[in-house]
Amino acid sequence: MCNDNGTIDLFTLLVSADIGGTWTPMLNSTTGVFDPLVDSAGSYQYTVMNDCNTDTATITVNLTTAPNAGLDSTLDICVIDAPIDLLTQLGGTPDSTGTWLPMLNGGGNIFDPSVDTAGVYVYTVAATTPCSTDATSQIVIQVDDSAAPTVVNATLEFCATDDAMVMDLDAAVNGTMITWYNSIDSTTPLADADLLIDGTTYYATQTNATGCESSVRAQVSVVVGDAPTPTLSIDGNLFCINDSPTLENLIVNINEYDMISSNVVWYDAVDSSTALSLSTILVNGTTYYAALIDSVTGCESNVRLAVTTDLTACGKVIVPDGFSPNNDGVNDTFDVENLGFLYPNFKMEIYNRYGNLVYEGTNSTPRFNGFANQKALLSDGELPVGVYFYILNFNDGSTKPEQGRLYLSR
Repeated sequence: MCNDNGTIDLFTLLVSADIGGTWTPMLNSTTGVFDPLVDSAGSYQYTVMNDCNTDTATITVNLTTAPNAGLDSTLDICVIDAPIDLLTQLGGTPDSTGTWLPMLNGGGNIFDPSVDTAGVYVYTVAATTPCSTDATSQIVIQVDDSAAPTVVNATLEFCATDDAMVMDLDAAVNGTMITWYNSIDSTTPLADADLLIDGTTYYATQTNATGCESSVRAQVSVVVGDAPTPTLSIDGNLFCINDSPTLENLIVNINEYDMISSNVVWYDAVDSSTALSLSTILVNGTTYYAALIDSVTGCESNVRLAVTTDLTACGKVIVPDGFSPNNDGVNDTFDVENLGFLYPNFKMEIYNRYGNLVYEGTNSTPRFNGFANQKALLSDGELPVGVYFYILNFNDGSTKPEQGRLYLSR
């Protein structure tokens, strides 16, 4: 019998049996009524007895399970979703031996939203004897898609110094919930902070209110412009502090510099965004950073040229031949311009015409102002007008001492 046939009284299957017997094993009903939903298939023995005899009869019950097509359900799916086994979407525990109508594109239970269409799909499991009623269920399938984003700018141009990121691509399209990929079929979204790559095509989708991402992707090409790092001529960083050099003097030593287009810009840091004025006075040992400007794209060098200035290239120092210490604010001291900067270990000795040392000074002592700083001379130290002689020791390990004469006037 089929397990969906309902109950049957096994006693009715016996021929001319006496009533009042017992069944072994006992049926769930405790009588002779067999219920296929709760009683098991097998042999059931009916026993009847009286004072004269005991008699038995056996009925063997074979059960065939009725077909199970599961329970009706619905399925909302997006075009870009992966194929899905419809059996897993039915309620209950459907048999796997059924068929679908209409037939799925793959011929089995797999629904592919990219090729199979929305609609009502009926699942039928055929009955096998002694069962006679086929089982059916259905799934109502809705396939949704979102339109691709609208492209408003098919090519975006950036400079390498912009550090453009994926989030900057949004300016090229109109849409909602935009997602970017680096290929037409990639399944891994790009992060907003990913840097854009020159010459790359990026692909955008948008997601609608139902959560479906567009199956068609919009394309946007990216151009990231850059300028080469400028180069410096040999010894282009060497200047003399006495000339008060500025960036205007330094810029002409850039090999790629074009005065007409003014294609070089200077900064005080490798990542600064504030350009320096060409009138900026150079400071010894300071590093300045040069960027070249591309004449076509207007982009600056992403990698800047670092130039550290050396302002000691002054050659032979110029020692004045006199001074006038009369407190008029002009030439009141005998001083060699930037001597302490160029030769910080120098020593200056000044002698009178008799060969007496009247002044000895270094970078840490006041400059010669017409007064002796040697104790052996006049008490007030003021020296008379006249010719004096100097010896200048540079003490740099290479420059020879220099000597000459000077005139002190008041």
